[in-house]
Amino acid sequence: MTQSASLLQSATNHPDRERKIHVHTRCALRATGRQNRKIICWLVNSQQFRRDPSDADKTKTNRERTNRMTNMLNQPTVLPRLTKIKGFILASLIAGAMAMTFLLPVRKAQADNGDSGRGGGNPEALLGTWIVQVSIDPTTVPPGSLLSFTALQTYDAGGGFVVSNSGPGAGGPAGQGNWVRTGDRQFVLTQLRLGFDADNNFTGLNKIRSILTLDKRGNEFTEIAQVDIILPNGTVLPFHPVATSHGTRVAIEPLN
Repeated sequence: MTQSASLLQSATNHPDRERKIHVHTRCALRATGRQNRKIICWLVNSQQFRRDPSDADKTKTNRERTNRMTNMLNQPTVLPRLTKIKGFILASLIAGAMAMTFLLPVRKAQADNGDSGRGGGNPEALLGTWIVQVSIDPTTVPPGSLLSFTALQTYDAGGGFVVSNSGPGAGGPAGQGNWVRTGDRQFVLTQLRLGFDADNNFTGLNKIRSILTLDKRGNEFTEIAQVDIILPNGTVLPFHPVATSHGTRVAIEPLN
C-alpha cells in the first residue's frame, strides 16, 4: 500500500505526467502482483490524469471532420456525371458507325442502278455479265441468214468487253472490245470479231458498233447495233446488218 499511495500522491501533484504514470504503473504491476492491480488501473484510467483538449484542437478536429464529409458528398456526384457523359459519347459513336454501315450499301446500290439523281448515272452500272437476245433486221442481211440468237456479254471495270454467241461465228474466237458511258444510263460499245471458214482460213473482220440504254433498275438494257464487214484486203462490204437486242443481268444464285 505504501508504493500505491506514493503513485497516487505523484499523480495528484503532477496531472500532466500521464505518460510517466503509465510507465510506473506497468512497473508497479510487475512488482506488487494482483493485490494492487485494481488501484493502479484506476489511477491510469482516472479522468483526472487525462488532459482535456484545448479549444484550438477541437476547432481543428471539427474542420477536418467537415472537410472529410464534404469530400464524401461531392465524390459520388461528380464521378457518375463524368461516366454518363463518356457513355453518351461512346453510344453516339457506335450508333453513327452502325448507321454508316447500313447506309453505304444502300447508296451504292442506288448508284449502281443509275439513280444517282445527278443526271449522269453510275459509269460502273453496266459491270458484270448479261444474257442477251439478239434479233437481226431481215432487210439488212442476205436471204437465208440467221435472224435471232443468244449472246453472253461481259463488261469489266477497265472498259473491256467480251462476247460469245450462238449465232454467226459461233464456236470461233470471242468478240472483244471497249465500252464507255456517254450519258444518263447511256453507253456506247465497239467490238471486233475475227472470221474463219471451215478450214480455219481468215475470212475477214466484223466491227460492231452499239448504243445501249440501261433501265432505271439497272437490271436490263436495250441495244441497237450495226455491223461493218471488212474483208482481209480491207474492203468494206456495201451492206450493214442491223440488230436490236435485249439484255438481262445474270443474277447471282446461292447454292443451296
